[in-house]
Amino acid sequence: MGTGPDHPHGVLRGVPSRGSAGLRADLPQRLGVTGGRGMTPTLKQFENYVVTSGLMSQGELREFLEALPHSQRPRSAEELAKRLVEAGKLTAFQAKCLYQGKTRGLVLGEYVVLEKIGGGGMGVVFKARHRRMDRLVALKTIHPHCMKEPEAVHRFYREVKVAARLVHPNIVLAHDAGEQEGIHYLVMEYVEGEDLGTLVRRQGALPVEEAVDYIVQAARGLAYAHSQGVIHRDIKPGNLLVDRQGTVKILDMGLARVVFQEGHTRTAEPLTGSGQVMGTCDYMAPEQAVSSHRVDHRADIYSLGCTLYRLLTGEPPYKGSTLIEVLLAHREAPIPSLREVRPEVPEELELIFRRMVAKDPEDRYQSMEEVIAALEICMAKVRVGGREETAPWVKPEPARPADQAERETLAVARREQTLLEPPPPPPAGSLAAGKRPSASPWGKLLANPYLQLSALGVGMVLLVGLVLLFLSRPTPPPAVKQQPPPVAKATPPAPSHKVPPLPELKPEWEAAWQEAAKKAEEFLSQQEYGKALAEYQAVADRFRSFELATRLQELRGQIEEQARTAYLGIEQEARRLLAERRFAEARAALQPVIEKFGIPEYVEPAQRLLGEIDAAEREFAATSPPQATEPMGQVSGPAEVVAEEKPAPSPQKTAEELAARAELEKYLALRAEWEEAFRPVEERVAAWDFAGALEALKSLAVGETPLAERISSRRVEIEKMLRLKGQIIQAISQASPKLDKMRLLLRGVNGPIVAADEEGITAELPGGKKELHRWGQLSEKSLGRVLPLGIRPEVGEDWLGAGLIALVAKAPTLAEEYFTQAAKRGIKVEDYAGSLVEVAVARAADELALGDEALKQGQEAQKEGKTAEALRRFDEAENHYQAASKLLAGTKGRYSQSPHFAQLEFAIRAIDKLAERGTKEASAERLYTEAVELYQKQELHDVKPLVQQLKAEFSDTGVFAEGSRKPSVAELDAATASLGPRLTVALSGKADFRSIQAAIDAAKGGELIEILDNGPYNELITIPELKTGIVLRGAKNCWPLVTSLGTKVPVGTAVFTIRAPRIALRRLAVVKADPIRGAAISIPSAGPVELDQTLLGVATDVDYTILSTVSVAGGLDARVVRNSLMIGPIYFNGEMSFYNCIFCSDIDLNYPVRLTHCTLRGKVKISFRAEWVRHSLTDCIMGKLEITNPNVQPPVVHNCVAFGGGSFPEGV
Repeated sequence: MGTGPDHPHGVLRGVPSRGSAGLRADLPQRLGVTGGRGMTPTLKQFENYVVTSGLMSQGELREFLEALPHSQRPRSAEELAKRLVEAGKLTAFQAKCLYQGKTRGLVLGEYVVLEKIGGGGMGVVFKARHRRMDRLVALKTIHPHCMKEPEAVHRFYREVKVAARLVHPNIVLAHDAGEQEGIHYLVMEYVEGEDLGTLVRRQGALPVEEAVDYIVQAARGLAYAHSQGVIHRDIKPGNLLVDRQGTVKILDMGLARVVFQEGHTRTAEPLTGSGQVMGTCDYMAPEQAVSSHRVDHRADIYSLGCTLYRLLTGEPPYKGSTLIEVLLAHREAPIPSLREVRPEVPEELELIFRRMVAKDPEDRYQSMEEVIAALEICMAKVRVGGREETAPWVKPEPARPADQAERETLAVARREQTLLEPPPPPPAGSLAAGKRPSASPWGKLLANPYLQLSALGVGMVLLVGLVLLFLSRPTPPPAVKQQPPPVAKATPPAPSHKVPPLPELKPEWEAAWQEAAKKAEEFLSQQEYGKALAEYQAVADRFRSFELATRLQELRGQIEEQARTAYLGIEQEARRLLAERRFAEARAALQPVIEKFGIPEYVEPAQRLLGEIDAAEREFAATSPPQATEPMGQVSGPAEVVAEEKPAPSPQKTAEELAARAELEKYLALRAEWEEAFRPVEERVAAWDFAGALEALKSLAVGETPLAERISSRRVEIEKMLRLKGQIIQAISQASPKLDKMRLLLRGVNGPIVAADEEGITAELPGGKKELHRWGQLSEKSLGRVLPLGIRPEVGEDWLGAGLIALVAKAPTLAEEYFTQAAKRGIKVEDYAGSLVEVAVARAADELALGDEALKQGQEAQKEGKTAEALRRFDEAENHYQAASKLLAGTKGRYSQSPHFAQLEFAIRAIDKLAERGTKEASAERLYTEAVELYQKQELHDVKPLVQQLKAEFSDTGVFAEGSRKPSVAELDAATASLGPRLTVALSGKADFRSIQAAIDAAKGGELIEILDNGPYNELITIPELKTGIVLRGAKNCWPLVTSLGTKVPVGTAVFTIRAPRIALRRLAVVKADPIRGAAISIPSAGPVELDQTLLGVATDVDYTILSTVSVAGGLDARVVRNSLMIGPIYFNGEMSFYNCIFCSDIDLNYPVRLTHCTLRGKVKISFRAEWVRHSLTDCIMGKLEITNPNVQPPVVHNCVAFGGGSFPEGV
């Protein structure tokens, strides 16, 4: 978060930071430690505290101590704390906590607490670091004394949910939330800076333009929050943080209130105690003091107006010796005047302030968008009207007659401008929060709606008359260049019966906005939402128009909604794939969120979900039983026998690919030659030493070669950059009033700009210290403010020079904007596009190399069986290849006519060809890897379409040419060749069949029968002996219910009878719901059967069972049930294996059964009837365990828990 001594996110002054050295031996005293909990810890105790806290492992601590010289090894807890802080292993805050014996809460999940940076009414804020990402964050915990209060905890998580919904540049971003050992915490963006309250106390009242800029930024953030249904309700200077770049970020959304449409509000429970007032009284709206729960967004407008008063005057708007006096002043006292305290405040700003803090919400601005518009109009008028404050290089042109007429018309129209109207003063003694009564009979008369309507009509007539009068004025002739002194020319009057049409004036930003829209659409089509927003934001930052800001706000909401919808769909799909143990596909589904979205709100949850997937895959790999010798769903026959293949030779590159590689090598050699030759020049250019670069160019004459042509064109480019640099220096030096760091977005504490020279920009810090910002070290944001200072708007050469400098600073987006403006002003940009073309081709070559490397790493990971790693690498490779193609496509589209393009066209063709080939190879590798993973899981019906796609689209890729692959594509093809077709079932009739039994009857064996809905299917189903190898499953996102309701059920009949071998049931719910004795599923077949993700249940109390089996020759591995739920008793008359299943009733084990990772709610009774019967229970939880007759063959029970105890005879 931010800094500031009295804010919950302020820096704790006087506490050493991480890694501070030079601490004296009096560390405990310096940290305020006096023996912890009443006693000084021993060295051994302190070591235990360090390890117990999780800050260091036992091995890390031992390694640290052994590395110390013997003479420096600590002999006490104080000495060890000192050594650890000096070495950067602990922060001073951590050492203090450990010395006091406080080990809990220093590590919360993936976050290591570094130091305390403040505390609020219900939470404490710490500076923390994410262990794996090494990112600094602000971590807010709820106070321990509040942990026992459900309301406090609920309020904390309401804050979490509210914060998670808000993603905006002017709102502190929420990263994560969690709970560990009873400690609830919220993780937020850590921002270096200070709050406005601290800034005003340190610096005093702020300059008008600076204060308004802060308020406008805060208003933008609040406008976004209001659009998301969130009200802050505690806006004040202390909750507005300013970072080092001058960006305002709104803090503490914990008092937010969720609102819904049509102005109604709703909360699940009150967020305050009885009678508690939420907000700070110095800035609180009058209606908020009456009821915190019935305020709307206009309360934030009032508080923001009070904040504006504080920034401009250094004091809150109302004073009082008690809380009640302040609250009453907000309700009844006259609105204070800004101009009485600050006479230089513009009158328009005074009017805006008075309307923002009107007593009655109806008299205020009705939205933050109106506030932003009013403030921007006001400041624009101040800049234009105050010509003496305008920088000298911006000189107004003499007014023309039409200009004068326009000003007169605007002056009249401005009287109708509601945005700047002050609110009517409240009558004495009235309640401002409600509708105020009229102060006199005149008020009653003026309140008459008919009179108001009449007045409105008269006003409209007058306004239309003024407009017609303006339109009937003579039209001035076109401007003609004349020598001074100017001579006025008479203009003949226009015919009175004709009104000349007004010219259609497009705003200056329209072209840039349309260009940004094209780029943004391309990004959106690729789900790159962050980049799309950045394109629009760059134009808005550049032109700072209210209409543009309004457009941006609307588009931001639309794009963020697209991103949210896309993420919810991706998350749902990823979790479904995870539930089906299709780990690689689940990861691949999440990759666009992490690599493309560009919105932090969704990246962290996606990364957490990736962690869940990794953990689930490791657990499945550790507990998965050996696969059956004959896969389910496959028919035996000659087609299964695959002849041993001879290793095929390594894939041979085509002549076209070899030629492209040769051209690429040629380019890389030429590029290395150019870089080496230009190194002394470009080093000076990067530092903005353009004069030195021109001198260095003189020593590079190499005759008539492409390099010589490039030297010549580069000289021209550097000269243009040198000229623009001089204009920038002049503009900064002559600025009046003086610029400051915040205006130019320079890093560090704000201060005035005192000089600009060849070295850079010099600012003066508080205390008189000078600070130099070198030209070559300016950030891209600063460039966006600095470069326009030297640009004369109508001079294309200036725009061209700015584009060249932006390109040198590695800001290609900014460079493109400036080049576009140069082209509009008649500059033939193609002649100066050498740097752009070179940069694009070099970046494309680099992307190609990265793609090749990722492809190679993916192939190696695939051979080693690291499926997840391989898929990630292949996706990475494909992204790099596509990035290379995209860079070249943009270059060809813009600069194909440039002579520089012609010089490098051979390299462009080669890289384009290789990128296209690489994309195809990466796609083929990904498909092959997914097919192998499914093959290993025996999901053969899902393997088949992947193999068919490989054969149809990628037969010329390496996955076919390399004979060392196991399994080869030929093996995968052979394994799926005998599979039957896919048959579909749906009750709606929009499938091959309406009933499951009809699909089974039509099958010949080996088919995949997929049910496309959830049913219910009320039918008795039988799979006959000859229908072998059938896979019956619910489709994605479906779990079909099969019941015996509405059917005639003979005694002893099951809902599902499986007589054929090699049958697999997946994602089904089978429930016996009739009162006739029988089973949910009966398996009289002696062949192998697999049930996966099934629910078996009964709904009556008669003699029934959910699963009836007979003995099978294949043993325990032939009958397998995985990831399933059993509701009812089971009758075992044959071997079965259960993995990761839940049993809700008692079970009696008579035949050999293997239970692994199962939960058994009831009693487990193990009986032994023969010596060959042997049971195995591993990693299971059960209610009660009873073992009888163990002398025949005792069971294997490993790592199990029986909560109800049990009966254990001797010897067990």
